[in-house]
Amino acid sequence: MQSMAPSHRYADGDKFQRAFCAAVLLVFLLGIFWTVAGCVRPAAPPDRLDAGRHKEASELFLQAAPERFYNDLFTRRDGGWTGGDGTRSVVLPDGRILWLFGDTFLGTVRPDRSRPRAAPMVRNTFVVQSGDTLVTLHGGTAASPQAFVTPQERGSWYWPTDGLVEGNRLLVFLPRFTATGPGMWEWRWNGTDIGTFSLPELRLEKITVAVAVNRVIYGAALLKDADATYIYGAEDLQSAKHVHIAKAAPGHLDDAWEYWDGERWTDDPLASKRLFSGAALQFSVFKTGDRYVLITSDNRNPFDSAIVAYVSPSPTGPWSLSSLLYRPPEAKGDIVAYNALAHPHLSPQDRLVLSYNLNHIRDAEAVYRNADVYRPRFVLVDLKALRYEP
Repeated sequence: MQSMAPSHRYADGDKFQRAFCAAVLLVFLLGIFWTVAGCVRPAAPPDRLDAGRHKEASELFLQAAPERFYNDLFTRRDGGWTGGDGTRSVVLPDGRILWLFGDTFLGTVRPDRSRPRAAPMVRNTFVVQSGDTLVTLHGGTAASPQAFVTPQERGSWYWPTDGLVEGNRLLVFLPRFTATGPGMWEWRWNGTDIGTFSLPELRLEKITVAVAVNRVIYGAALLKDADATYIYGAEDLQSAKHVHIAKAAPGHLDDAWEYWDGERWTDDPLASKRLFSGAALQFSVFKTGDRYVLITSDNRNPFDSAIVAYVSPSPTGPWSLSSLLYRPPEAKGDIVAYNALAHPHLSPQDRLVLSYNLNHIRDAEAVYRNADVYRPRFVLVDLKALRYEP
């Protein structure tokens, strides 16, 4: 395992072939991959979005407004990160905001918003926000950048999911993928690690191997509650995604977990039961009042870019499909929106900051012609959209 020294100075290398293949791959992994490999519609909680509710939700999300500060902040031109997906945010103890990204373009963007063909792409970056300043952390050198954190296994890489702060350390879930051959499609999920980083330096201190059974990718979302830290996972069956939950004692995320078997907590990960289906591979969970809210790209229908909310009276459920929050207007034709995530810790009162990513479903060169095709977008929605009917 290696943790590279951070840098925010860049030089374009001759990496077009690698970037081109990676751009195609990431579309299917984090875009189409969370919707469908076939056309099977999985079971879901009771669908409360009937015609009347759809009308109410539609009227509401049309009132949603772009979140201008973060949209402007992540419209980059030079000096580090210029595009990426994942878009997790973690507030650090000193007030800085850490953004976790998967596949990331570095380098520069031309005035016409096109990207040089030689723009390097790396598998993951950490981006540190201080006010309106971003510093991109990656490995390698400015001339030859690498991912910020890399597995020891040759041909493997990390796509970070969620993270949280425990005391004076940051813990980040790092799903690990391994190449099984030279082809673009020859790869597989190979388990999940948890990276522990020192604060405030963000230096990698250790890697802990997380539980990886039943095809459940834990770390899809994390929630710190009063009595436990809840670790949500996504069981990936390609045509269906099922949500699972584990928990750890407060401050002990990298120690032993317990798993919900449908009735009680157990130390047997094989006994974990599905909570519901319909979420994507990555989602957000937070608490507002006495309700728990799960925000996700709608995975019940193939290629659906809608952002929906599920609500529950407890971390384990029952989860009820509550509201259609937003339908990204950019998702037209071959442009898809995916990876919808919530940022309640960055949200003003009674409003919720949502992010989603865009990519082109067929044309990998689109991310070079227009750098705005591959970057997150941010929107503010009204929390009154969240409804719960037991």
